[in-house]
Amino acid sequence: MTKYRINKLYIKNFKLVKEALVKFESNDIVVLDGPNGFGKTTIFDTLELVITGNISRIKDDDGRRTYKDILFCKDGDSSGEILIKVEFINEQDNRVTIVKRLPVEKHVPITQRKPTNFSIFDTHILEDFEEVISQENKKNQDDVEAFFGTDDLSRLYNLYYYIQQEESTRYLKDSEKRRRDEINHLFNTKQEKQELEYIKKVIKILNKEIKDISIQLNLLKTEEKNIKLPVEETNVLAHKPIIEGECLGEWDKEDIVVKNEGHRNNYIKELMELREFINGYDDFKHAKHNKSIDSILMNTNLLKDTIIIGSHLSSFEEISTLYHQQQWVYKLKSQLEEKSSWGSLEKKSLIDLEKILKIEIDIPSIENILDKIEYLEKRMNGVSQIVMDLNEIRQRLLEKFNQYINYKEDEDKECPMCGHEWTDSEELIKNIENKKQKYSHMYNEDAKGIDSYSNILFGDYFEPIIKEINIYLMNVTPQLEQDFYEQLNISMKNRDMVVKFLEWCGKKEIDIESIVNQRLSFVKEEEILVNVNALSQEIVKLKEKVDWKIDEYELKYNKFNMIYNNIFKGEAQLISKIDNNDIEYKIKYLNWCYEQTLYKKQGEIDDHIRKETEKLKYLQLKVEKAKKIRDVYSSCINEYELKIINDIEILFYIYSGRLLQYYQRGMGLFIQNTTGGLKFVANSETDHDAINYLSSGQLSALVIAFTLTLNKIYSNNKLGLLLIDDPVQTMDDINMASLVELLRNEFRERQIILSTHEDNISRYIRYKFSKYGLKHKRLNVKEVL
Repeated sequence: MTKYRINKLYIKNFKLVKEALVKFESNDIVVLDGPNGFGKTTIFDTLELVITGNISRIKDDDGRRTYKDILFCKDGDSSGEILIKVEFINEQDNRVTIVKRLPVEKHVPITQRKPTNFSIFDTHILEDFEEVISQENKKNQDDVEAFFGTDDLSRLYNLYYYIQQEESTRYLKDSEKRRRDEINHLFNTKQEKQELEYIKKVIKILNKEIKDISIQLNLLKTEEKNIKLPVEETNVLAHKPIIEGECLGEWDKEDIVVKNEGHRNNYIKELMELREFINGYDDFKHAKHNKSIDSILMNTNLLKDTIIIGSHLSSFEEISTLYHQQQWVYKLKSQLEEKSSWGSLEKKSLIDLEKILKIEIDIPSIENILDKIEYLEKRMNGVSQIVMDLNEIRQRLLEKFNQYINYKEDEDKECPMCGHEWTDSEELIKNIENKKQKYSHMYNEDAKGIDSYSNILFGDYFEPIIKEINIYLMNVTPQLEQDFYEQLNISMKNRDMVVKFLEWCGKKEIDIESIVNQRLSFVKEEEILVNVNALSQEIVKLKEKVDWKIDEYELKYNKFNMIYNNIFKGEAQLISKIDNNDIEYKIKYLNWCYEQTLYKKQGEIDDHIRKETEKLKYLQLKVEKAKKIRDVYSSCINEYELKIINDIEILFYIYSGRLLQYYQRGMGLFIQNTTGGLKFVANSETDHDAINYLSSGQLSALVIAFTLTLNKIYSNNKLGLLLIDDPVQTMDDINMASLVELLRNEFRERQIILSTHEDNISRYIRYKFSKYGLKHKRLNVKEVL
């Protein structure tokens, strides 16, 4: 296969390089020299980025961090594009250019500016170095690997093609298993190992299934052992309800299934409680009767209302009418006595009053005078109205004062208006009258007319009516007081309950008439309580005897009451249809149903055990077959990999021997294939790893020998490169000379790019290659970049 070498490299705005063109010109060896710090490693980084799509030595310890700038932009300035172009050429002068580019217009979010994020670079493959970069020639990393004819180039690159300056011994410092993993691709056993892992996974799944089935079988056998079947199978029993045509509960259903012992026990417990209820039903009836008595005795409001309205239920409407009539007459009397209320006096009120008092009232004359007064009041000026109102108020106060004097034994000489002390009451009244006369002079003609008509209206009409009202109120029977009516009215709100209670008392032959209030007057609280107590004593006599112990009374009543309501739905007639024989048969029937459940369950468990046992045997057989296949796979893979390692081992022994001259433990090193890993040893008599006793220079030589071995045997693709970054830093002179000889003689078909900071080493290498007619070139990086 024709291999490609590097012809030239173009760098722009990458790290410290503003712009540079580096010409390799397909030489056999290119030595990058010059002082440290001027870009030798930068060139290796650009080549690795173009070929693999990343730079392996760049690390990001904290992936959670964000960065404000892009690591690879020159001076952190992202105003210009980053551009790297590498032209590859083969012996037939076929050329191809691979490009990594970060355009200026491409926006890179802060979250994607991590040092290890190389996906920000676009990839292009050009047919000509000067070809315009465009969307048409844009590719991806897979296309680069396809061109060179290898997969996973980013991993193989550091194993076959590139020895880094600071990580030359990285591979040796890895664990034995990691070393083995690094070269697993050499064995080409990826598919076989995947199949082996699949087989192991299947075995693991099958073993878990076998374990689960074994546990299940143990549980089933334990469950079967716990099934307690009767010694002799009970004869078949037919379903028969306790009461024909009724279903009293779950246990009384025709299609009942007794699922387990707990269900059976609960059903039988209910039936035994039912039997207890049937046998003690008479006591329950008495207890239930007593409960109703107690509920009545506790309803104090009902008993009080019964005392108050018990004898007035039928006459309440009549009492209410009479009470409101009396109240209306009182109100009308007040209206007639109060001059200020005359204006609102209605004709209908006077007509109704005629009927009540059974007198004749000259209503037309009264209306005529009221009209005249109203007319004059509208004409009268303000001063006259004030004077008239003042005299009227004084007159009413005087009347009340006279009434007050009549009630008192001592003569009162103090003015009721201003509090002035007079010689005697006659002098006081005389002065009040004089004051009235004095104000009367301030009246105008309208005021005098109003005063005259008012005196006529009151003296000739209203005063006689008031006298008749007083006679009526003194003689009317019954005279209903407000407190009595309000007491009666409040208790009437509980009328329906009182009616039912009176009917109940009648059925129980309680003499209620002798206890309730018969009078049409207010009943005091003390009297009510006395009568309530008397009524309660009569009710208590109705209680019946119950042969239950006091400490179990409430518990037993609640239990029996629940049975009465839940099973019989409060229908007492059903209870008489049950006897103990019916209950005993139902218990036997439930036990028989439970036995049938046990037989059925045993059969199901036996069937389950049989199926699980068959499944267990089948899985065990499959596991045995799978284990045999696993062992065959493991043996074949190990034998094949051992053969591959043996192939590497011979060349590695030669290369390591040539590089490790004057090595005290032998001519070279061997590769030892350990369980799951690789080890480098001096000979077959020791199993100590070389990493533990070689010097740093020897370790570097060992790594180079191993890389050269892999490159020589397995680098069978189009990439004809071998890159070594400054091996002089870690190798002594003898190892270095051996390395140059080995490179010149064994790797003529490769393009070797090697860096060093020592001029004499640079000249020495080029001299050795030129002596054999190999093309060489020196690049002073300080001058080139």
